[in-house]
Amino acid sequence: MKSALVGAGLSEPVSACMAEHMVDKLTISQLRQLEALQGPKRSLFDYVMAVRRIQDPEVIRVTAAAAGLCMSGWER
Repeated sequence: MKSALVGAGLSEPVSACMAEHMVDKLTISQLRQLEALQGPKRSLFDYVMAVRRIQDPEVIRVTAAAAGLCMSGWER
């Protein structure tokens, strides 16, 4: 998951944090959908906006929650 997030343009630290929060909450199919969002360097907000195109409410919810937790500095 972390490498998919880095490939989607997020920084290493943000990717590591988000992957930790997301990997157990999404199915393999959902994780593969996220993996397809490869792209240039982007902000976390831009990534969450890109995830909305998947149109899977659970993926959007989990991604947005992980983004919020990681931006707030909350750790498991």
